[in-house]
This record gives sequence, structure tokens and C-alpha cells, in this order.
Amino acid sequence: MPMCLDILEREEIIAFREKDHDLLMDIRNGRYQKADHTFCADFYDLLNELERRLDYAAKHTSLPEAPDLAAIEAFQIEVNERVVHGEI
Repeated sequence: MPMCLDILEREEIIAFREKDHDLLMDIRNGRYQKADHTFCADFYDLLNELERRLDYAAKHTSLPEAPDLAAIEAFQIEVNERVVHGEI
């Protein structure tokens, strides 16, 4: 599952893509490519399914339309202050 679906559906970021490992390796290793380096129908089927899921997730997410810029700025300030004070 792409990270964007994790964010929209679960409201979390999963950087370690253990469940997606085999699929990602198949893509990287050319499993979905033909001899002429174009992509086979299975790859486009995968893309279409992911696009369908992404469209649905984007329409049904509970996340706000725009980020809370004031909260982000406050967090940045707090982190910078902690760095300056040697806390992190």
C-alpha cells in the first residue's frame, strides 16, 4: 500500500514498508516490464487499482482539506528551541 493511502486511510506514516516489500522489489526488478522496457498490462491494472483506492480515500478521509499552518509553525519553533538548548 503506498504511503499516501496510509496517510489518508489510517492517518499515519509508515516508513518501513515491510508489507509492500515484495511488490516494490518486483517493480524495481522489472517484473512488470516487457523485453522492450515498456510496461505490461498487469502493471497498469495495479496502477488503476491504486488510483481507484486513492480517489476513494481522498474523498472519504477525515483529514482536513489544508494543514494547520499555525500548529506546524509552533512545532517548528518548539523543536528549534529544544535544539538550541541542547535538549535534542
